[in-house]
Amino acid sequence: GREPTVREAVEALATQVRTGFDGPPQVEAHVRAILGRIQLALGHAAEAREHLALALALWERELGAEHPDTLRALNDCARAAAMAGDLQAAEGLLRRSAEACTRVLGPDHLRTFTARNNLAQVLVELRRDAEAEPLLREILASQRRLHGERHPFALVPAHNLGALLVNSNQVDAAFEA
Repeated sequence: GREPTVREAVEALATQVRTGFDGPPQVEAHVRAILGRIQLALGHAAEAREHLALALALWERELGAEHPDTLRALNDCARAAAMAGDLQAAEGLLRRSAEACTRVLGPDHLRTFTARNNLAQVLVELRRDAEAEPLLREILASQRRLHGERHPFALVPAHNLGALLVNSNQVDAAFEA
């Protein structure tokens, strides 16, 4: 017979998980998180949100609100909300994620960088450049201090800040960023 497509395999697993997962809650959280991330990669925001929200709820219940797995799930939920066009929900989740990551993991941790950078991007999408710009400048300075100017972790916020400045007709400032 024919091999199932990735989409068909993911849908079969999703159906199986929806109809009742027979395993420990932490395993279910992992499975739902993986399903949600796959759905994100496939561009299926609604399906991703369903699984990621349930994974987040399980992580919070089982491990607490500030466990690294919970913090990752929080950021994943925000990505799914943003992909679905729910930028206000994404902003709220990312603010929560950035604050918790900074407090728990420290300001220099990769997950903190990711949450803060994603928050800045959502603020840009919400056309709140006045809030996004200082955040991007902070992120850029931090990443340059930690990794140097040419490291990808410094280039990402440099690009994002440059794009924001160019779109705000601050071309000269973009070249200086």
